[in-house]
Amino acid sequence: MTGVQRLFDNPYTPRPGLFRVAMRNRSSPSRRGPVGALVVLLPALLLLAAATGAGLRPPAIVQAGYTSYDSGRLNVVFPSPLPGVELFQDANSSVGAAVFVDQVIELTPVLSAHPLVGQFATPTANTPFTPSTPTSGSGSFDLALHGALPVVRTEQPLWATPGGLPANATAANTTQPTGTASLTVSYALLPAGSDQQGLDLSFNIHNWPWLSPSDLLGVELRFVVFNATDFATCPGTTALGATGASGCAGSSLGLGSIVWDPNGVASLIGRDPSGFAAGLAWSDTAQGSTGSATGSIVVGAYHALANTTRLSLLSAANGSSNLTTAGEFLLSAPPLAPLKLVGDAPVYLLSAVGFAAVGLGGIVVYRRRDRRLRESL
Repeated sequence: MTGVQRLFDNPYTPRPGLFRVAMRNRSSPSRRGPVGALVVLLPALLLLAAATGAGLRPPAIVQAGYTSYDSGRLNVVFPSPLPGVELFQDANSSVGAAVFVDQVIELTPVLSAHPLVGQFATPTANTPFTPSTPTSGSGSFDLALHGALPVVRTEQPLWATPGGLPANATAANTTQPTGTASLTVSYALLPAGSDQQGLDLSFNIHNWPWLSPSDLLGVELRFVVFNATDFATCPGTTALGATGASGCAGSSLGLGSIVWDPNGVASLIGRDPSGFAAGLAWSDTAQGSTGSATGSIVVGAYHALANTTRLSLLSAANGSSNLTTAGEFLLSAPPLAPLKLVGDAPVYLLSAVGFAAVGLGGIVVYRRRDRRLRESL
């Protein structure tokens, strides 16, 4: 007797010759009927499992780039050999944010909405950064990117366009480089036991050819929060972890708004409707050539695009040839939703019921036909 016959409890076995059948001994009870029902119902069970299981975790997004590291909590991606990093949560890879160093800038100390840029240096593909050998293991990671940048004179207002410099610092209004400075950006994963998830950041400028020692010097960052609907300035670095979905109790930045050196602000939070938040925090002071503090950090923020805020971290370095600023790049996501149907739940349920009904109906029809055939023999 074949496997298919056993599956549906078929008592007939073939004999030599066409159209000859014989009934096997029915003294032994059938054990295959439930298995056949299970096979018929398997598509419905799989469909129902897919409908409910989809809420556990979204499909993984494979991130590719210049180099990357997965801590088990965060996926750290460097998309190119330039100072920029993206963070994605392992628990939900659709949750992510990025920080890029767009410029090193020297500003006049008059902080209007668009202060004048006296000199700037831009990381580009023409000046690739050299990475240090990353160290990693047991939830730890650190990497430093180092590059030499030509410094260019200009007299252009900062943030005249959402793209910032050098989009508005064209060849027609710039001169030949006044010198070469170097920039080293360091990234270190926060310790595995930390409540926060993210990176420690350090921005070190070397050998800046000053235009005026009374100017401000620092980095301009592009802070991108994927699918962000709101950015807000916050009074402290703990706001992200303490309040989670709500971000912080600071002031929201309207699209296109610019703020300079707001009192008591120590971080910037970007949020999306799901409750995910990303934060960029900075230290109060910068370090000069001798390692001593140069003074308080001067902060400017421009909510340039829907999911992007440009941030300048500057210091009155008083002509110091080296300048170091530090900060943190953090992620905070809401807890995973409980197990539930996702998508068009009625469609899933109706499809599952339909598969089950068809399967059961097929078994009933087969049993009746089988009974009539046996009675006719």
